[in-house]
Amino acid sequence: MNDPIMKPRHTIPWTAFVLGLVAVIAFALYTRPRTTRTATSPSPAIVASAPSDDSPRHLFPAPEFTFTDRSGRAVAKQDLLGHVWVVDFIFTYCAGPCPVMTQAMADLQARFADASKLRFVSMTVDPERDTLEVLSDYADRYGADKNRWLFLRGEEAAIRRVASKGFFAEARESSKHEREVKGMDEILHSTHFFLVDAEGWVRGTYIGPDPEDMARLVDDIKRLLASGGS
Repeated sequence: MNDPIMKPRHTIPWTAFVLGLVAVIAFALYTRPRTTRTATSPSPAIVASAPSDDSPRHLFPAPEFTFTDRSGRAVAKQDLLGHVWVVDFIFTYCAGPCPVMTQAMADLQARFADASKLRFVSMTVDPERDTLEVLSDYADRYGADKNRWLFLRGEEAAIRRVASKGFFAEARESSKHEREVKGMDEILHSTHFFLVDAEGWVRGTYIGPDPEDMARLVDDIKRLLASGGS
């Protein structure tokens, strides 16, 4: 007669043991402190802070500059702080996009005629030919308010550095091939408008005068003005 196989009297079934262990590990992982960051989080090097509402995001700080307005007075970035401002780059004898861009700026000036905290800034990328007198005549043709719409000039290298390095906007002389073969202007420059808040942060870029982008610019100006400019 074979002896019966003896089993421990208090053995826990193996399946129940494994399930219990998994539950303990899962609970520990769930309750530990977590500091994860989503893949879509803005980089702090590009975005200083995200707005709490639907205002446009902070993109980058506007560059420092000191140029001369058509009236002959010096204007620096510091003089514009405390205001919302719209910037573009033009030159007065441009036969391409500049007249359309300047008219779009004139339309913005008229639309926000009562906005005392809003400024418009047009910088010439050809200061050699755009003298103060030329800029003044050009501004008058578009009904520019001397107190609210500034036309600035400075050293050519400084203006183009502010455009290309500060606003990341093209501003350069075209090549012979671009002029003779492609029929481009002597000077190539960005056709974007840049919205800057009261603290000097660029909050949006807009292709001028694309209707959808201009509508977005109008909405963003309203939001910034409603929030006090920042």
